[in-house]
Order: sequence, then C-alpha cells, then structure tokens
Amino acid sequence: CSDCKAIEYITKYYLEDNYPRQIITRNDFNPTPEYRTAYENYTLEEVRMLINNQCNTQCEHCFYGFKDMVGEPLSIDEWKQVISEAAELNPNMNFHFSGKEPLFDDKIFILADYIDELNSKLGTKLTYDMVTNGINVQKYLSDIKSRHFTRVALSVDYEGCTRSFGGTEDVIRTLVSESIPVHCFIVAHNDNISEVCSMVHNLY
Repeated sequence: CSDCKAIEYITKYYLEDNYPRQIITRNDFNPTPEYRTAYENYTLEEVRMLINNQCNTQCEHCFYGFKDMVGEPLSIDEWKQVISEAAELNPNMNFHFSGKEPLFDDKIFILADYIDELNSKLGTKLTYDMVTNGINVQKYLSDIKSRHFTRVALSVDYEGCTRSFGGTEDVIRTLVSESIPVHCFIVAHNDNISEVCSMVHNLY
C-alpha cells in the first residue's frame, strides 16, 4: 500500500547513504547518524488498524475511498497476531480502529476483547479507540459501553447530511450521556469547504 511504499522510501533514501541530492536540497534535510539512530530506536506508540474494506456509505472524498485491496483482508487470527506483536514492542501501545468503517460489523469488538484479554493476562496497558461515521453507534451502543474505548472519534462531513448533522448530533448526545469520550473531526474537501466554519460553530 502507499504507506508501506512511504516507509520503504524513508528507509532507502533517508536512513541509508545512497539518498539522492535533491532530497537534501528540496527539504534541507541531512540524515545524520544521530537521525538514523533516533529513527530506528523510536518507540512505536500507535498502530492504526484498517480492519475492513467495507462501509455503509460511498463517499467520493473519503480518505479510505479505495475500492480494491492489494490482497485479501486479514483474518481475525491474523489481526490478533498483529496486536500481539505490537504489544511486545510497546506494552502501552494504542490501537486505533478504522475501516473503511469499523462499525460495519462486530469484528472490532472481538479484537477489543482480545486487547483487554492481553492486558489481563500480561499486565500490559494497551489502549484502543475508533473513528467512525457514527451510523451504527446506536446499533452497537451496548457493545461500545461494555468495552474500554478511550474515545469514539466521529467524522463530520456535511451539514444536513445523514452522516453528519441530524445524525451526528444525536450520536454525540448519546455517547456523552453514556460518559464515552467523543472527538469530532472534519475532513475538509472541495464539497464542504464553505460549510466548515458553520459546522465548527454548530458542533461547539
């Protein structure tokens, strides 16, 4: 995927000595031995888990708008292996569940339970949160409440949209009433840029 290609690029050109001159010129960047050491030893703090390629909407502007995957989606057991390996790297790791839409089905709760199980068995302090369009929050509210999500982040796209105001306002009130931390964020794009100020005002 594009993220893996970016990491490969950094490893090849920034951390080794065969980087092209234009990288230094363009970014005024000099990958010193100290930088390489710091990069290689930096503690990984969060794993972003795109646990499916499914969503209940088809938004053209969506960051996760890709239709095809390079390979097959990971199985539950494969995701558990990812979580276990990440926990070995950092016992305080945060797992950020996204999707496309993590509440498309109940897979997220199987993985959340596994994280809680590791904390109980190993004494780790792993945490997890999610970002969602909010459509299925009411459907899975009891499942969300019975886990230890540090926050539910809501993606707000348009005013008057079923995925946004009119839907999101009720979701916010519900989550707040259940003492579940809520974060809202707006991905600005050509179709909603004129509404961003009023959306911020209305959310406030």
